[in-house]
Amino acid sequence: MKKVIFVSGPYSADSNLEILSNILKAVKVANELWRKGWVVICPHGNTFMMEGDYQMFIDGNLELIDRSDAVFMMQGWARSKGAVREHNYAKYVARKEVYYYISDVPNLNAELQGDDGEG
Repeated sequence: MKKVIFVSGPYSADSNLEILSNILKAVKVANELWRKGWVVICPHGNTFMMEGDYQMFIDGNLELIDRSDAVFMMQGWARSKGAVREHNYAKYVARKEVYYYISDVPNLNAELQGDDGEG
């Protein structure tokens, strides 16, 4: 079964342009994680242009973290109230593996190739 990783990082900002920039950064990270063989949950893309209150989205994200194997914290996460909450939940409540650098995230494609000796 494939492993699932949740992408956490800044979303909210002072302008729509900054929000779009945050979304594009998250999508770039998500693409890198997909290439490493992970199934990626990127809430930035999942909730883009959706209406709802902040708490609804945070509660949903915490549920998705519960269902994930790991969490990736994007650069700048510590300046985001929501990402800090997701980080603390993932690390201290859900006890998930938390990664801060793409280079530290295991390449699951390489692990799969090593299982049967064939690539």
